[in-house]
Amino acid sequence: MLEKVFTNEAVGGTVRDPVRTGAGQPARGADRVLSGVLKPRPVLALAMAILSFSLAGKLAGPGLEALRAVDFQPVRIWSVLDERLHRAWDRAVMHCESTRLAIELRYRLEERAGGEGEQ
Repeated sequence: MLEKVFTNEAVGGTVRDPVRTGAGQPARGADRVLSGVLKPRPVLALAMAILSFSLAGKLAGPGLEALRAVDFQPVRIWSVLDERLHRAWDRAVMHCESTRLAIELRYRLEERAGGEGEQ
């Protein structure tokens, strides 16, 4: 067996692993199937995907253990979504009005400060 390895190497052929030749046919099939998965790039991509999904799940809200069958009713989902949308809209409007008020106050204060400096 070693002679084949050394003669193939000496002739310029491919070097064969003596452990995987002959009776190792099932191992070669498994190697062929797993060869794409065991490379560093796909393994790291899979690990990053798992990490990203777990992080997004943590940041998104309650975990799966906090969910109940009642939470999957379409009417309840729609009402919660509608309530959150209205709350976000109200906050945006309040922020816009507060910003407008702050700009108006600043403008009036600058007007007064400029008017007092001229007198």
